[in-house]
Amino acid sequence: MCRGGNATTSRSSDEAAAASLIRKAEVGEASLTCASDILNSDGTRLPLCHPKSDYTQGKASNGVRITGSLRLKQEPNIEAQCIIGIQGTWYDVTKFAAHHPGGDIIYEFHQKDATAQFLAYHDSQLLKKRIKLPTRGTYQFDAKAPGGSTLQAAWMDLNEKFEREGRYTTPISFLWSRVTVLMIAFAGVVCLIQLYNATKSYCAFLAAATCMAALWQQSGFLMHDTMHNHIFHDSKKDHVLGFLFGNVLLGASGQWWRDEHNEHHVFTNTVVAGVGPADPQMVEDVWIQDKLLIPFSIDAIRDFVLEYQQYYFVPILVLVGLLPVKVDAIVNTGRYVTDICGLALHITWVGGLLWLLPTGMERVVFYALSNCIAGCLGIQLLVSHHAKQWAEKEDTKEVGAWAEHQIAAVIDITCPTWLDWFHGGLHIHSVHHLFPRMCRCHYREVYDDILSMCEKHGSPVDQSGWIETIARCVQKLSTIKDSAKGINGRNKTKVA
Repeated sequence: MCRGGNATTSRSSDEAAAASLIRKAEVGEASLTCASDILNSDGTRLPLCHPKSDYTQGKASNGVRITGSLRLKQEPNIEAQCIIGIQGTWYDVTKFAAHHPGGDIIYEFHQKDATAQFLAYHDSQLLKKRIKLPTRGTYQFDAKAPGGSTLQAAWMDLNEKFEREGRYTTPISFLWSRVTVLMIAFAGVVCLIQLYNATKSYCAFLAAATCMAALWQQSGFLMHDTMHNHIFHDSKKDHVLGFLFGNVLLGASGQWWRDEHNEHHVFTNTVVAGVGPADPQMVEDVWIQDKLLIPFSIDAIRDFVLEYQQYYFVPILVLVGLLPVKVDAIVNTGRYVTDICGLALHITWVGGLLWLLPTGMERVVFYALSNCIAGCLGIQLLVSHHAKQWAEKEDTKEVGAWAEHQIAAVIDITCPTWLDWFHGGLHIHSVHHLFPRMCRCHYREVYDDILSMCEKHGSPVDQSGWIETIARCVQKLSTIKDSAKGINGRNKTKVA
């Protein structure tokens, strides 16, 4: 919802006043003593409305466009200023922003408090020990209840506790245990294909395809781990493994996925009113899982989607399997040399296994069956969010909104500990979204702390079984058509 500003200009009088105050602070003529000083003159924090033409796609750290992301355009030929607030101090990151490992998403928090986002993705000692940034004054920051949120304060305390306990380090034994699973799955494919060739047992054929699907699924989880820097907590080392597990074994670009995933984590289930969805990993043209997405649906197919999406949601995820992810990765990567090399290696090893089968038809059937079984990964990646509500992007950038929004946007899937391998840690999604630096090997150990914190502060974690969660997604899809009356969709156009 647009709640202030002039929709016909890219900069309001409030923004101009804020910029003037920032410039005075830079030369020592003023001090930014209150967060409201850089916002509206009445002290309220109101997001400004901008037309769609004011938006473009965000950029990753190497300049590659992030498909599906939304970023306000910068004024041409003018260095974009970026000053962000962290725990009561304004930092000038203008010169650093171009080298920010997370890309230009840092500009989203220009003239805003970014304490929660900073602590969620960085060591709390980063600004004290490793990076020295110029400061531009101070503002009021209530650490006991940022933005009035006691949950946010409790989250900050828990984050500090986890740092002291070493929860943001990962034992190397975790990596070897996951690699062992991959080796077992690979050996299972080879042995079971040979058994099928010798016996023509369809059970052996199905078991071999299941092992292939498990190999892809577990590789996808390891790509997720490494592109979050969860193994070595060093982006250079982790991303080498991400290329292996993602590009080579799974067949989808790890870097492309990471670019979109950063946007997903910071702006989970969000839209920019009048412009489009801001979470690139939770949107597809073939279903509409929230009423806020209706204005951005495609006119030509909207009525069909709203009428039937609850029936084809699960079947389509199983039937198409991992193919859409692999195709999207090639079409939208922007890193063609690296990703084509990775795809070539993927095709080589998969083709080698397929060639163990005697006929072309058996190879095609085997690959298609493996892909369908691996489709459960697509279900796992979506159901934790699809049954939850969406929000306005600007609202999630409010002081104190971080923890509440992350809890409101996820469902935790309950299962016994021995099934954790099947979900890859993503079933304990509240921990992953609240503490994205933490490796899944610690999730069970800290889960009681998270449940207790959320319950105490009035934001209990939403929990349900896997089948029940899928049913909730389907149920929600069936109700969206009731919200569509009088809302127009769009032609299939995208932000440039």
